[in-house]
Amino acid sequence: MAHEADHTTDHQPTGPSHGHGHGHAHGHSHGHHDEPDVPPLEELEHVGTMDDPDGAAETTSECGDVIGVQVRLRGNVLETVRVQPTGCAYTILCAEAVGRLCQGRTLDEVLSVEPQDVARLLGNLPDDHLHCARQALSVLGEALVRALARPRNP
Repeated sequence: MAHEADHTTDHQPTGPSHGHGHGHAHGHSHGHHDEPDVPPLEELEHVGTMDDPDGAAETTSECGDVIGVQVRLRGNVLETVRVQPTGCAYTILCAEAVGRLCQGRTLDEVLSVEPQDVARLLGNLPDDHLHCARQALSVLGEALVRALARPRNP
């Protein structure tokens, strides 16, 4: 006989909260938009760190959001991107989107990525958060400059 007692919980206390918590202020306001839900960090494939990157950079926006980027090159290809974003949900999502758009691409392809490409990938980036996409692309560019300046074995 099946154990019917296994189905007695009507609520999932470990599930996502449905947005009544206004107590998580970031110290700055991002206008009137409801922030999107950010997937769990383990589902953000480019969030994290790597050992011995070829280049790394970090930037802080005017509103205090920080994005760190680490890159590894293989020849003319951006082999691996890792991002360390902190701040609003849009900053985190833009950093992840830049990783998805740029990892595995040639440097020429990476340099052609625009903030609008990031917005398109995310699907609903408000115009007043396009600066989050610009910040993520800018710090990636800085990490690439540092990687290219680093002496490498042939």
